[in-house]
Amino acid sequence: RGSTGRTMAYLLGEVADSTQQPFHAVVNFLADRFRSIRADYNTQHYSAPDAIDVIEQMMWFHILVAYRCCQEDKDQFDPVQNMEKLTQSATTLLQM
Repeated sequence: RGSTGRTMAYLLGEVADSTQQPFHAVVNFLADRFRSIRADYNTQHYSAPDAIDVIEQMMWFHILVAYRCCQEDKDQFDPVQNMEKLTQSATTLLQM
């Protein structure tokens, strides 16, 4: 597992389960980190199997967030923005 895979394992294993911040704040933090990873992959035209795994994990995260936050106030969670991030992840995956 490469450094990005280890980073994802940490983000999803430690940060995503954090109870020190509201869940929507954790989601926003992780979405920003995921955006950076996607940008790196797109810039480097990286398509190794570990990159595919990382992008799939991002997609699953956004699917689970959509489910968990479907009842949240729109000021705290924007389902359209979450779907855009899921679509961006899918686009990155398809371009690999």
